Amino acid sequence: MITEFSLAVISPIGEIYKNSALQFLRLPGQSGHIGVLPGHSSTVAHLTAGEVQVQEIGDDQVDIQSFFISESLAYITPNSVTIFADYFESSDKIDPKRAQSALNRAQERLGSKSNEFNMERAYRAKNRAKARLQIKSI
Repeated sequence: MITEFSLAVISPIGEIYKNSALQFLRLPGQSGHIGVLPGHSSTVAHLTAGEVQVQEIGDDQVDIQSFFISESLAYITPNSVTIFADYFESSDKIDPKRAQSALNRAQERLGSKSNEFNMERAYRAKNRAKARLQIKSI
């Protein structure tokens, strides 16, 4: 029986996070949260911008870390999870003022009648900013 699994997060600059002793992982799926335990069935999942919670194996204490992740893809197997994401940051590194500024800017662009802005890009920026602010408020 598998009792732990590993997580690797890959960005365009390379591997940015690795942990090989996890008990549980919660991912922001498109239709709700995805819970991953050791022995999870193999799948590929499209993730939305949101919070990733990582529970490590510890000595009688639960150590849960929280991270922000951008829209991404996850490859889940019984003993590992690999996530391909542009952005992945620890919740303690999130700057709420910067996130609020990004949200305001994205909302202005989405409300603009100009064709100057890429609306899909502004929509994704808005979602990332909202997710960061939600994580920081928890």
